[in-house]
Amino acid sequence: MFSFFDYKTFIRIAIKSFCSGNHEKTPLTSKRIVFLICFFFLFPIFQVINAICFKLDELFFPAFRDVQLKQPVFIIGNPRSGTTHMHRLLALDSKRFYFFKAWEIIFPSIVQKKCLKLVGKIDALFGSHFHRFILDREKRSFQDLNKVHPSGLFLPEECEFLFIHIFSTYNLLFLFPIKNEFDWFLNFDSMLSAEEKKRIMSFYIECIKRQAFFKKSDGQFLSKSPGFSSKVDSLYQYFPECKIIYMLRSPMEVVPSVYSLVTELYLSAIDLAVDDEMLENVYQMVKTFYNYPLDRLAEKETSSYYIVNYDKLAKNPKTLITDLYKHFGFELNSDYMAMLNMEDQKAQKYVSRHQYSLAKFNLSKTQIVHDFEKIFDHFEFVKDNFE
Repeated sequence: MFSFFDYKTFIRIAIKSFCSGNHEKTPLTSKRIVFLICFFFLFPIFQVINAICFKLDELFFPAFRDVQLKQPVFIIGNPRSGTTHMHRLLALDSKRFYFFKAWEIIFPSIVQKKCLKLVGKIDALFGSHFHRFILDREKRSFQDLNKVHPSGLFLPEECEFLFIHIFSTYNLLFLFPIKNEFDWFLNFDSMLSAEEKKRIMSFYIECIKRQAFFKKSDGQFLSKSPGFSSKVDSLYQYFPECKIIYMLRSPMEVVPSVYSLVTELYLSAIDLAVDDEMLENVYQMVKTFYNYPLDRLAEKETSSYYIVNYDKLAKNPKTLITDLYKHFGFELNSDYMAMLNMEDQKAQKYVSRHQYSLAKFNLSKTQIVHDFEKIFDHFEFVKDNFE
């Protein structure tokens, strides 16, 4: 694991975090200083532990390297476009798919997972008090965030968080909002060298193989990550048999919803209000995550990808999933079909609590229509249904 870690970026961010010239947006308050000291002291220790556990995996469970990753499924698209909903809906098909839960991302080695699973079994014997304590803490800690993105240690989570372990993910931007750092994630395929892409993707493959071994699964790996929208070519390169699901939603809904999510994340991470520069970066990200994946997928075999309209998924999940399985040649089992029937019933009763206000973020409907004109026209999204 040591060979995957981005030492140069880690050291550079550590230095910049304490330099006076980088604190216009994140002033060095006592709280911020405590966070930085704790992070840059404890994070390396945790990664050393992970690296040792990775070596133990090779010693005790060498068979994980023989795992074959057959037709992995990657769910990509802009944040707030239904990637989480699709991921957790497909995750119900446990006979076909295996995936990462949040706690399995935090502890990526087989040794760690088996130890924690044993702890869970012991806790269950004594009434699951520790499990309930964790759920209660989650409910309190993530109360605001859960309104826009349901989170929890025992829920399926996006793979992008794995790359925190090697200090190679845009999610670090929410902890260290330093100008011109982590910009590469918007253009992963084109900006990074072949060597850097190999470093990151090889680590990812090792994590997936360990997860498959831990789950004792010979099924298909299921991934969800909006950040992978900049990795389309890399996904096809490192997973030649992969299937990609691209989630599509109207820019009128996506842009203000992403702004709202980023605002919550920024407040949670560094306790500061998001600034105009960050929002502009987010806007550019949204544009890239619309245009780049669709342009690249248009050049691939149609049997290898499927574009999902979020509204169809929200209103008729059973029909949408049935069509998707047919397109990919997947067989629907009876247990999963029964679950889809229940999901259909939930969909009929569901009423969204989200309100998308363009004015709240000083967004112009005219600007969005102009900047995303190709998306509106090609997919026939309504242009005038927001204030």
